[in-house]
Amino acid sequence: MAEISFSDALDVRVSWALLQIDHLAWPEREFDLEMVGMDLEIAVSGLGRRAYPDFEVPLLIADVAQLVCWFEGGFREAALDDEISECAWCNDGTGNPCPIHD
Repeated sequence: MAEISFSDALDVRVSWALLQIDHLAWPEREFDLEMVGMDLEIAVSGLGRRAYPDFEVPLLIADVAQLVCWFEGGFREAALDDEISECAWCNDGTGNPCPIHD
């Protein structure tokens, strides 16, 4: 497991807080804020992927349901990648996934 540093979790939490402030202060900039939100989702999902296989949500994001959801999504993606890499039918040389992982 690649350990998630305190500064990584802090960056995500600060970005979340700034996004919430921006939503309140500039509701007319909804499209721009959605793009920032997508970037944040990708960052948090990446933390979840890095946490695999030792699942532990960083304390700085554990109390924000949306951040936890994104973190768990990244963790599940990493678990699926690991499962596919171990699947004999997915790795039979044809380049096609098996019916279970398709």
